[in-house]
Amino acid sequence: MSNVLELINSAGKGFVEFAWPMLWQSGMLVVILLAADYILRRKVGAVFRYGLWMLVIVKLVLPTSLSSPVSIGQFMIVPAGLVKLASHGKPQAGNISGIRLSSDATAESQLNTLSAEQLALLKRPVSSLIQSNESSEILTWQGGVLLLWLIVVGAMLLLLMQRVMFVRGLVRQSKEAGGEIRDTLEDCRKTMSIGGCVGLKESPNATSPAVCGLFRPVILLPRWLTANLDAGQFKIVLMHELAHIRRSDLWVNLVQTLLQIVYFYNPFIWLANWMIRRVREQAVDEAVQVALGEKSPHYPETLLNIARFAFGQPVLSMRSIGVVESRSALAGRIKKMLNGPAPKNAKLNLHGALVVILIGLLTLPMTRSIAEEPMRSTVTCKATSKSTYLIADSNQYSLKDIFKNDFRVGAALNCYQLSGKDANDLSVVPSQFNSITPEHFLKWSYVHPEPGKYNFDMADSYVTLGEKNKMFIVGHVLIAPYQIPDWVFQDDTGKTVSREVLLKRMREHILTVVGRYKGRINGWDVVNEAVGNDGQMLETKWCKIIGRDYIQKAFEYAHEADPNAELYYNDYNVWSKKDIDSIVRLVGILKAKGVRIDGIGMQAHWGLYSPSPDAIESSIVALSQSGVKVIISEIDVSVLPCYDSSTDGDIKNDPALQKKFNPYPDTLPAEVQEKLAKRYGELFAVFHKHADKISRVTFWGVQDGQSWLNRWPIEGRADYPLLFDRNLKSKPAYYAVIKTAQNNQ
Repeated sequence: MSNVLELINSAGKGFVEFAWPMLWQSGMLVVILLAADYILRRKVGAVFRYGLWMLVIVKLVLPTSLSSPVSIGQFMIVPAGLVKLASHGKPQAGNISGIRLSSDATAESQLNTLSAEQLALLKRPVSSLIQSNESSEILTWQGGVLLLWLIVVGAMLLLLMQRVMFVRGLVRQSKEAGGEIRDTLEDCRKTMSIGGCVGLKESPNATSPAVCGLFRPVILLPRWLTANLDAGQFKIVLMHELAHIRRSDLWVNLVQTLLQIVYFYNPFIWLANWMIRRVREQAVDEAVQVALGEKSPHYPETLLNIARFAFGQPVLSMRSIGVVESRSALAGRIKKMLNGPAPKNAKLNLHGALVVILIGLLTLPMTRSIAEEPMRSTVTCKATSKSTYLIADSNQYSLKDIFKNDFRVGAALNCYQLSGKDANDLSVVPSQFNSITPEHFLKWSYVHPEPGKYNFDMADSYVTLGEKNKMFIVGHVLIAPYQIPDWVFQDDTGKTVSREVLLKRMREHILTVVGRYKGRINGWDVVNEAVGNDGQMLETKWCKIIGRDYIQKAFEYAHEADPNAELYYNDYNVWSKKDIDSIVRLVGILKAKGVRIDGIGMQAHWGLYSPSPDAIESSIVALSQSGVKVIISEIDVSVLPCYDSSTDGDIKNDPALQKKFNPYPDTLPAEVQEKLAKRYGELFAVFHKHADKISRVTFWGVQDGQSWLNRWPIEGRADYPLLFDRNLKSKPAYYAVIKTAQNNQ
């Protein structure tokens, strides 16, 4: 029972979080269209106004999160109480005693204003909060709202089915019309340019003419109609009903009815549907008047004659489904036709369609109007096998604990942090991460700059830090195509060394570096970036001098130095099919020769839009099928445009280029923050989905200010690629990452 309640409460929360934005967004749209309709009704045709009102139907099938920088929603403000109402609910570990934890400075200000009782709750162990949550599972108000909505929708659908069956019965009981009546229908079809089969029946129970049937339309005529109308008026009646068929009004009416049932709680939708039906009849009137030409003055008289009989014996159920309109609505239509000029055109031309589309682009996306406040965390702690945890610093959650049962979460550290220059960065490392990787200080050029000379000071501090905090320690990197001193490949005279000499130097370096940290560093990036963009082996100095088996030798030497350390191959573009195929082939060759390789590192220096989540997912699956662990070894997401000196020009002497490729020198705009959060969310959704294949996800840096992307490919840019900003405050992307764990639980 508890699981059912939890499911209902969770679904109810999602329902309310969607229903409230749709309530005010559709309300604002209806108000805008009412104003536009009032201004334009005497200046434009009904078909144009009908196109405008159809925007309401489009709005109801679009997500409430739809955003556009040119939308009118940019300038609207949501009532604060409306947003808060949707977020309040049963206290949970992420929403304790009504406390809704936020990101960045907002979270700190909230913590300063909490009551003593709420602060006591925050200080309680998470396990006790979760236990309390389990034992007192009750139906929340959001869950109750969802159940009530389901009941009402179910009842209204049953009523709709009853009305549909009533109409079908009415059609079955009717008799086919023939003779002159059928001939008149054929003439009207030609006049209205309607193809296909259209049925015609007479019924003693129908109160007014109507069209029934979606796939095989039938015009249903009251039996009194032919006896009380002359031939000209009868022809007008048929043209009116054929105009409905030509415009597919029955389909539109069905969609309206279903949406009105789904949004029965929204009075704006009832108003909009009333307006759509009213304007639709006016548009049909215009179509018939244009088709009649000089005989159009007879049209209002015909409607009056029909009304005289139809409203004498109205059937409520028929009026409810729109077959019979109200007396006041019909009177308004007739008055408009009698007092206004005859329409010259009843079609929505290209110009009018473009105007409707433009208005839709300006009015339909409204999500920015509810995002003026800083993005807040909506992460919920639940009692599951993959529990989330509160921690005792300014960031309420811990990445390493969030993904504890999925994969390790790491960060790359640099010399500035370990030397104390940026020591503040280390304040979040133990609480957030359970793995660390060095950026540069274990690369050959730093740790072994000269023959016989090693520099282990920084590496020693790094390993000590990892051991102190019981982290998984990674060594990066032993063999790479760059950051290798020239002396490695040359003899004393500057000539290229032989294969045997270079192999000896490689072995000596690997045994010395790996051997020093044997049993302390848990895994090594043995070889880095050996495959080119074309999927072929790069012709590096290693490859040219030793041959392609230099990779095999490097792994053999690393295993010799520390048989228990994990050994990885690391590369970029590991979402490209050519690269994947080459790497999988490389793994197969190494394994066939008995060489141990434990994992493939995917350098994830990606952008806001590329590569796609599908490409990344395919890569993870393909690599895992080669029988090794998959590691997201260097993840960051650049928000800046990519600069290429060969195509973009000389940026050093061009202020316009400098501004173009460094668009956010001071701060990152809120809309870009949201894009970054969305991107990290979709990436970690993929990672979490394939947690059985991924052993580690390592961020390439701790905070934005220390990211290498500020210096590449251009010095002096301000990039924002990580989860923590330059003040070590968690960004919206941080909470988006955490949300993926909750969503996938």
